Amino acid sequence: MNKPVKLVPTEPDSIGFSADEFAALVARGAFTGMDVALVEREPVKAGGGFTAADYEAMIGRDVFRPMRVELARGRLVRVAPAYLPHGHFIPCLIMALYEAIGKSAPLLCDVITLLTDDTVLSPDLVLATSRDLPEKGLPAALVALAIEVSHTTLKRDLGWKARDYAAAGIPHYWVVDILAKTTHVFAEPSSDGYRRHDRVRFADPLAIPGHEATITLA
Repeated sequence: MNKPVKLVPTEPDSIGFSADEFAALVARGAFTGMDVALVEREPVKAGGGFTAADYEAMIGRDVFRPMRVELARGRLVRVAPAYLPHGHFIPCLIMALYEAIGKSAPLLCDVITLLTDDTVLSPDLVLATSRDLPEKGLPAALVALAIEVSHTTLKRDLGWKARDYAAAGIPHYWVVDILAKTTHVFAEPSSDGYRRHDRVRFADPLAIPGHEATITLA
């Protein structure tokens, strides 16, 4: 493992919404009761940013299909579709974790996670604290480990997402860098980021928080 490295967070980025996509959101009732305009490809809510409650209502109406959208600090952030390496690696990581800690482990894929009143993200994988979980959004307090698998999103995953996961008090966060074959391991969250940041090569054992088990990625 390497010495901790201080990372400079970046602002949430988005591929944006076209005028037709925004019109489709309006037609589906995404912004019912709100004054929202499209400004430079981003929906902007008058009087302040979108809240977690706003976002959950949109999810409940299924307004984003077939797009993937997260809520980051009051902004609707549209996420680009994943490339093949990302889609291929996630099932391999799931299998490795299940082999190490058992298939009964509360391991969740792409689950809506409520970080704050204005931030709702969907980590690629979450290891929850127990199997007794709510049916809707997962509160950050029930997350033991959040994992992002990074192929083209390393700057985002190591930047603002790391800061937001830490600020929400999530105790452990991994960024699995497919290209560099390295896992960034974060721990000791604070309001402005994680205090500990180590790197583990794929060939080396990677300890699973809360379990006396390791995995070795390839």
